[in-house]
Amino acid sequence: MKHKSFYDEEAGVLRIAYIGKVTTDEFRALNAEWNKLSVEKRNKVLVDLSQLENPLWDRETRKTLSEETDEFEGAKVAMVGVAPSLRVLAKLFSQKQKHDVRYFKTEAQAIAWLKEES
Repeated sequence: MKHKSFYDEEAGVLRIAYIGKVTTDEFRALNAEWNKLSVEKRNKVLVDLSQLENPLWDRETRKTLSEETDEFEGAKVAMVGVAPSLRVLAKLFSQKQKHDVRYFKTEAQAIAWLKEES
């Protein structure tokens, strides 16, 4: 899979980078990887969308994304590389979620916020 997902011990965050297009099956495979991590390792998440291609996912992928991200309930999610057009869609999606989502221009800003005490 071209997408990247790993726990960064040094920064103390789960890093997710979407590269190219994201299919429903790819999202489910990534989701399965995240579920293997302890809750503590899923409570600070850095999502990089700078290499995402065609973010207007098909209906099934949007539904899966919306229904299968509850694992991050209570988490802090920092997003970088979000184009203005995608930010509008991401905000609409994140309003339904039970985690704090913020958008940053740089990875350094995102990690600094993730490291702040809640």
